Amino acid sequence: MLSNCYSSTAQSFVPSRTVNLSTIWHTNDTSIIISESNLARFSYGFTCEEQLCFNSESFFFSVYIYGKNGYDPRVVWSANPDHPVGSNATLNFTAAGELVLQDGNGSIVWTTNTTGKSVVGMNLTDIGNLVLFDDQNSVVWQSFDHPTDCWLPGQRLFEDQKLKSSVSLSNLTGEEGMYYSLQVTDKGLFAYIESNPPQAYYGMSPSRYLNYTDTHKGRRYAKYFNSTLSLYIYSTEPSDPDSATSIIPEPLSSDPDLSKPQDSTTQYMKLMPSGQLQVFAWQPGSEKWTVLIDITNMTLDNECSYPMICGRNSFCSSNQQCSCPKFEYFKPMEDDQPNMGCSEINPLNCNSMQDQVFITLKNVTYFALDPDMAGVNMETCKQVCRDNCSCKAAFFKYDSNTSSGECFLPSELFTMWKDERGRHGYSAFIKVQNVTSPPLPRRNSTVEGSSNRESHKVARVVGSTIGSFMLVLVAGIEESRHLLSVFQKCWEQGTLLDIVDISSEDMQTNATEVVKMMKIASWCLQTDYTRRPPMSSVVKVLEGGMDVESDLDYNFTHPRIQRNHSQEKDLTPLLPSVLSGPSSSDLLFKYQKN
Repeated sequence: MLSNCYSSTAQSFVPSRTVNLSTIWHTNDTSIIISESNLARFSYGFTCEEQLCFNSESFFFSVYIYGKNGYDPRVVWSANPDHPVGSNATLNFTAAGELVLQDGNGSIVWTTNTTGKSVVGMNLTDIGNLVLFDDQNSVVWQSFDHPTDCWLPGQRLFEDQKLKSSVSLSNLTGEEGMYYSLQVTDKGLFAYIESNPPQAYYGMSPSRYLNYTDTHKGRRYAKYFNSTLSLYIYSTEPSDPDSATSIIPEPLSSDPDLSKPQDSTTQYMKLMPSGQLQVFAWQPGSEKWTVLIDITNMTLDNECSYPMICGRNSFCSSNQQCSCPKFEYFKPMEDDQPNMGCSEINPLNCNSMQDQVFITLKNVTYFALDPDMAGVNMETCKQVCRDNCSCKAAFFKYDSNTSSGECFLPSELFTMWKDERGRHGYSAFIKVQNVTSPPLPRRNSTVEGSSNRESHKVARVVGSTIGSFMLVLVAGIEESRHLLSVFQKCWEQGTLLDIVDISSEDMQTNATEVVKMMKIASWCLQTDYTRRPPMSSVVKVLEGGMDVESDLDYNFTHPRIQRNHSQEKDLTPLLPSVLSGPSSSDLLFKYQKN
């Protein structure tokens, strides 16, 4: 949290609303209250990230708001949020009418660029707007035209302006992480995650959008005033807004004193590092800032709808449980922090688009608001993504009324969420890169060179393990049922290698080939025998000519295996040929012998 920078020997700001030209301040100067209304107190000066600024090396020139009686100042605007200055920096209100922030080495960090515009003074208004004015008392420059991450009551956010979040509460400079922005367009007020291109996750549109004539003159804007968020997209003040939303929460008590509107309290709005747009209010009595309401939560389905709630390439399910898609393609960024997102094991390669396939996921939704295409079918949606290397996924929302739907094609993939109730009719197709393995040596082939010898070794080691693996799976004995359930669980959790002998260095080194062989075995053991591969397909997979079918059923429990103890002695254990067929089994054993 930013705090004031105090010094008992420092030169103070001029104790009035107006500051004259040729005034210089240093980072150790004390800021004082110079603007106050019946609702709020504001001041400006140097602030720092540390609670105690005496030893700080990072300073910001800021405007901050106080709670009643001057408590707990909060920064609501900064001149240099992306470029802090050192402890010996200066702010110079020059004789030419320009406000200039310089670092200790003399370099200019920020300026109002108002030289030659007849500026005669600087003023902080009673609603927190820092203004440079000319000899006609006209505004030449104002902080409200250059918002950072906060929005004050009485302030308008115009079409060509935006709020921009900091990366975190402790990191204002944005050196790493994701930004969010809030801005007005010709369709309303929208919040975006700053990807390329930006993706909207929250929106407030005019209620009369479909049947209203555009008579607006000048710039479109949204206004925050009297605990109301109003849109002026097609009309202008003093006309009624095109849409207005109350930002006063529902009363939590029948006590009339607790149900009164919050207009009489000191407020400000802030775009948080999480993407939430929250209204903070000063609570008399408790003497602290509290979150009055989260505006984005008023329209989002749930907290899983925030773009980075679980990080990139990830799922968010009920209770904000974060997980990765299929583990053969994605892995957690941090094993002990699932909300940090997932990374691609094999990044998409534009030079190998022929090796890209889709993971199909039902009832998986995405936060994006604006579709890239509408009135199209699912196959068209998938094909457009398939042909565009920058497309990371295709999300299709089916409309039963038109037998078509909307298609979303993000170029960066953030948090998806599982719609357990299937209310939205989404299907997700996540693009992944398959890596073609080098062909395994055939029987009677000549093995020459170290690379061929290594491939031969991999085939032999993996083949010997998967041969034994299949025999146990298809044996039909009591122990096999336990192994079947363990295998299914490990597959779902992406921990297949846990059932491989940890003492085998070869198996651990060649993990990719081990998983590939397990997939082949699983393909051969599909409960629905019509889905088992012919020998020719298994040959092609082993030689790297094709991939294992992606949508496999890893529940191998056969109806004849699901029996109670009274039936057990009357049933004959299943033979390997019943489950996998001799051709596929024999083929794997042939590779083992090689």
